[in-house]
Amino acid sequence: NGMDYWNDRCTTEAGVQYRGWTLQERGGGWTSGDGVTMNTFAWLSGHAVLTLADGTVLENFGDNMYQHAIEERGGGTVEVWQGFVYGDFFYSGADAASGWMQGPVTNETYYRYELQPDGSRTAMLDGALAWFDGPVVAARLTDVVMSNSRSACTTEPVGEVRLRDRSGAWTTVVFDGYREGDPTCDGCGVATRDGEDLGAVCADFTQLIDWTGARPWDG
Repeated sequence: NGMDYWNDRCTTEAGVQYRGWTLQERGGGWTSGDGVTMNTFAWLSGHAVLTLADGTVLENFGDNMYQHAIEERGGGTVEVWQGFVYGDFFYSGADAASGWMQGPVTNETYYRYELQPDGSRTAMLDGALAWFDGPVVAARLTDVVMSNSRSACTTEPVGEVRLRDRSGAWTTVVFDGYREGDPTCDGCGVATRDGEDLGAVCADFTQLIDWTGARPWDG
């Protein structure tokens, strides 16, 4: 179907080993009838292991989709980065020491970042991650939205975060930041566990909308 596909087990002269299958599609450079210009479309699916000559391992057991688009909205243009990461991934390189791929994490995350015409930013996350080390083994984010627009609470998102401990119990934190100046806009959510009120839990989500690079994850 016009996509690149590899299904092989091989070793290059440089000592790089590849095992498994990979399917990818890349595109972009088109505009739809509803005013959306797709600059970049990239999709990768696979069940493969890549081992470099120095022993560095990259495992891709799942799917990645990434889109970068410009949307015409309300007389202005909104820059959008969106996609999803689904499956099991692992990377043993030294540059992954503080990244999400440093351990064999199971991931199903959908994301959308927006840069509005006035320079404000919005981040939306919905996903589930499992197999963490430590007391928390899994996390679930449901409709978490963070924004620094004029009408939003800039210190607290809207949405729900659930954490599962090693005993199997779930702790749920509901964040209800709405508008700047609203009493609920305090950076804290209400936590409960098995119906018991645990009080306030405060967290910093501002890094989701505080980037300086060309893309939200560039710093």
